[in-house]
Amino acid sequence: MAQLAIREYDAKRMFANFSSSFYRGYLIQDEEDIAAFAAKETGIPTTWVIKPDQLFGKRGKYGLIGVNLNIAIIRKWWTEHHQHKATIGKQEGLLTTFLIEPFTPHTSEYYVAIKTERDHDVIYFSTSGGIEVEENWESVRELHIRLERPIYDLEVAQLVDTFGIVDTKIQDFIIVLYSFFREYGFAYLEVNPFTVATDGSVVCLDMVARIDDSEEFRQRKNWTDLIFPYPFGPEKTDWEKYIEKLDSETGASLKFRILNPEGRIWLLTSWWGASVIIADTLADLGFATEIGNYGECSGNPDRENTRAYTATLLDAMLANPTKWKYLVIAGAIANFTHIDRTFAGVIDALRDRITDMQQQDVYILVRRGGINDSKWLQMMQKACEELKLPCEIADGSRYMTDILKNIKL
Repeated sequence: MAQLAIREYDAKRMFANFSSSFYRGYLIQDEEDIAAFAAKETGIPTTWVIKPDQLFGKRGKYGLIGVNLNIAIIRKWWTEHHQHKATIGKQEGLLTTFLIEPFTPHTSEYYVAIKTERDHDVIYFSTSGGIEVEENWESVRELHIRLERPIYDLEVAQLVDTFGIVDTKIQDFIIVLYSFFREYGFAYLEVNPFTVATDGSVVCLDMVARIDDSEEFRQRKNWTDLIFPYPFGPEKTDWEKYIEKLDSETGASLKFRILNPEGRIWLLTSWWGASVIIADTLADLGFATEIGNYGECSGNPDRENTRAYTATLLDAMLANPTKWKYLVIAGAIANFTHIDRTFAGVIDALRDRITDMQQQDVYILVRRGGINDSKWLQMMQKACEELKLPCEIADGSRYMTDILKNIKL
């Protein structure tokens, strides 16, 4: 299971759809979006909140929330912040995407979060919501729910009653939120804070969400129009933009993100699960800072797409002239991907860049399984020998991570 973060806008939009409520939020990325928002809402007596929606938190602490603003000031605030650089923790990047919502006057702020463990879910609740909740974690109470059973009204009532709250609106809200969490395939969902408005409705002021990517097939209907945004940080490189374009033009799944351009371990992995397992194992082995990229080349890509993907990865790897690098080609045992096509594409790309690979002493590690795998693994072995590239090749009879034991840095 891999957890993929989604925008606050999408999480709230999905929750509104689930709970049959209306969500009056606007995702703003360019001048056309801000103009459309202003045209639709001008003349309606509402003030607004605006904040970046780019997968980072503590926006209030960084002074990146505009609160209780009219439309004219919202536009001015957006103009001052859009495409401007910001430093969040150790990451510097451009502010490109914003969320605008109605301002909700309130006096109390509550915290609720839900996460999945191996055999149970955990609900966290506190009446001390807001940006200081982590500093006041002793105020947070927990409710554990085993995965095979439903949530009961009584246990949620007891969780809320810990704080002397008698308002059933909060209890009902937590129950609906948990049902949403389960039915829409989330791995983590946090609402910090939420409040009870003057009309008695519960309002989610801030929401953080990560979905479980193994739910993708089951959630096709619920995840309509869901986009997994690029994390906040440095702008995309030309290599990353090219793979993104390639991915949009094929039914395969082609993902590529550079983690460390000077890294000496580069990953050509098939299936998100393999990507996570390989990356986590490398980190456990002490090589976290040497991982050059994270990505995926799966979903039965054809020979040309695999060649283009591999060539792009190799270009990124070889751009830094450091010697003694590793190319890890790994994945699970394919049940429908034609690994003959994928390996043929990989070999094509290796031939095209063989001189630089030899000069930089690239070592190839392969672990792959699937239909007719022995034939194509032998072909990979033969190609590496012809190209004078040292390699270690394993089939599906070995653990996926066994080949990583050969890395010596």
